[in-house]
Amino acid sequence: MKKLYIFLIISIIYVVVTLVNGKTSSFFEHNVYGSKYYANVWEHLQKGDFYIDKKCLPYETFITPDNKRTSYFGIMPAFIRGFFDPFMDIYSINLSNLSILIAIILSLLSIFRTAVKLNLHKGNTRFLLMFSLIAIIFASPLTYNFTWAWLYHEILIWGFAWTTIFMSAFLLWVFKKDTERNILNGLIMGVSVGLAVLSRPSVALTAAIAYGCLCVYSLLFSFIRRKQVNELKTLSYGIIICALCAVLTLTINYKKWGNPLTFIKMEQHEELIHQDRAKAFINKTGYFNPNRFGYSLIYYFMPSKNNFKTTFPFFQIDSELNIMKNHPHYDYIEGSRMPLTLCALYLLLISTASFFIMKNFNRKEKLFLLFFILGGLATSLSLIGIYCLALRYSLDFMPFIIFLNMIFLIGLKRGKINRTVLKKINLTALFVLIISVYISTLTMFNYKIFNWGIPWITKFKIAELINYIPSGKEVLWIRNGKKTKHEFY
Repeated sequence: MKKLYIFLIISIIYVVVTLVNGKTSSFFEHNVYGSKYYANVWEHLQKGDFYIDKKCLPYETFITPDNKRTSYFGIMPAFIRGFFDPFMDIYSINLSNLSILIAIILSLLSIFRTAVKLNLHKGNTRFLLMFSLIAIIFASPLTYNFTWAWLYHEILIWGFAWTTIFMSAFLLWVFKKDTERNILNGLIMGVSVGLAVLSRPSVALTAAIAYGCLCVYSLLFSFIRRKQVNELKTLSYGIIICALCAVLTLTINYKKWGNPLTFIKMEQHEELIHQDRAKAFINKTGYFNPNRFGYSLIYYFMPSKNNFKTTFPFFQIDSELNIMKNHPHYDYIEGSRMPLTLCALYLLLISTASFFIMKNFNRKEKLFLLFFILGGLATSLSLIGIYCLALRYSLDFMPFIIFLNMIFLIGLKRGKINRTVLKKINLTALFVLIISVYISTLTMFNYKIFNWGIPWITKFKIAELINYIPSGKEVLWIRNGKKTKHEFY
């Protein structure tokens, strides 16, 4: 238990240093639009509307049916500003770094709680649990999503956090039925699903589908078994809060887009509203298109020759995107690409191994696990079917990947395994983890170089550290099928 809290402290220090590029005195300094945007959202929420002022977000703005300005980002981070509003001027102080730090701490604490209650921190899983925790912070999409705290990253991390919190309570509900099927875990699941939807609906699908299946299952069997009625009661408080969040989400969608089931409408984008070509592209290819599955899987999972170097540090972000030729179905493809099979290698290998250990679970447990797997697949399909690709979006895969890692640990805990075999597994896992941390750290450094919000001096210091030599101009993204070049700066 002590080691878990030591790890938490190390993680907090690492996240803070990474967010501020080593300059801790700038933790509350404004460096980019984001914090002021969410402060403005909170101001408008107090007025009873869901609009924004242009001065607080000069890009990614949309025109509503009643000719007001808004954006597609979830409103959850605005509640963080609302909490601090009575104590400080939320416009003058940057709270984005603190918001991201809180989200990551809550995620880790929820995983700690589940691991301790399932005794994963003891016995034959104690080393692999620590390896997985290290991989989550130091060798995953989360690592490069806290390179800096702009509004894209903040909302992504909060979506990840609430879905992970749900996952942690869900696992306790499944595997500790005698003690953990209680009101507290029922409340945690309902609240986390509701707030995940208010953060990032795409990753919230993972939790929402699992939660919906669990509630329907409990409702159906409450008429058959008396014990199931008690389980349904423990879920009821969470269901009420989740329903309130759902109503709020549907209301926001209706006010913004004119349809409660629409979460974004690119035709209303302020920069595209008079561009017939851009609107025609969206109308032709659609927001979601199965024809994108193949290319998206390549983007997120398949390494290219440009990801490797013959000199130190031997790995790099693929900024040329030669692997993404013939891509007529995308509006936007970000060039700074490192596939998950490299930067999240450890987590993916353990996730794959989890399917071979499912035999250690009984039939009912497998059914509950299927609920979450269906949710994870729904999020994955939505991510690989949308009209844009970006390295940061891969964070949406993470709650499902962490879930599979936890399943592997729980299954391993139940199984009987030879000590010699276990030692070999631990040594192999450690070797893979070291490689994953190395590549993920390089990815984070490269991501800072390619990000326009990072100070120039930081970019040059990182470039010198990782032996990065810009080739005059670097391809940063592909838009509407055409490469758009930006100078290295």
